Amino acid sequence: MAILDATGRVLLRRGYDGCTTNLVAEVAGVGIGSLYEYFPNKDALVAALIEREIDAFVATLEREMVATFDRPFSDALRSALGAALDYLEARRDLVRILMAEYPHFGQLPAIGRLPRRVSELAASCLRSWGDELSFEDHPANAYVIATMLGGVYLSQTLAPVAPVPRDAMLDALVPILLRVLQPRATRREPDATAKSDAER
Repeated sequence: MAILDATGRVLLRRGYDGCTTNLVAEVAGVGIGSLYEYFPNKDALVAALIEREIDAFVATLEREMVATFDRPFSDALRSALGAALDYLEARRDLVRILMAEYPHFGQLPAIGRLPRRVSELAASCLRSWGDELSFEDHPANAYVIATMLGGVYLSQTLAPVAPVPRDAMLDALVPILLRVLQPRATRREPDATAKSDAER
């Protein structure tokens, strides 16, 4: 929607305090009356923009996971994590403004639903590789993983301690998650020699 696109551009140029409905209407090329037909005030504009961004983020993750169902789990995991990093990196400045400057950010229903949406997507994807994993299919497990990743991504997006290259971030995340998810292909029973040495 052109009005929401314009809202994003104005926020990037002026910040939340400098964003006005008149300016958004001007940038969008619509009359202020037309804008008010859909959005009664600036807060409604920004809330709608946030909801659209969240929908796009979740859709990006879902598309990436569906496209990798025929690949080994470790490859699919790295691909999905990379897609999430790329999405947030491309919108870093806008995400920072929305989270830091919009006073009602944490109260939006779309924000409250996000952890559940991501955890449900994670659970669905994990079930697709169920024959490769030893991870218990329980909503709490998917929620913990989704919340953990959300914290990592937001920290990296909003206030990175130091610039971490994309591939280095994935090199750190993927092995950690593989240890948690316990892919069967990586689990090995100790051989007889190892058992014998351990028993001495």
